[in-house]
Amino acid sequence: MVLWIMKKQIFSFLLLISFVFSAAAQKAQPQKFDAAEKNLRTHVEYLASKKLEGRRTGETGATFATPPITHSL
Repeated sequence: MVLWIMKKQIFSFLLLISFVFSAAAQKAQPQKFDAAEKNLRTHVEYLASKKLEGRRTGETGATFATPPITHSL
């Protein structure tokens, strides 16, 4: 009976330690953007901006969105 209690305590302790290490391993890392990702982010932010007011055919947003898109292709 005593042996079973000790095994249960050891198992609980090891389980607790594993949770602590897994939580520490999942700590958020600061993001670093390279030049290509920054360039892409700039284009996407512009295309999603309120200045373009949607990009359906015939709307003014489509007129403003066309030059950057055609230039990148």
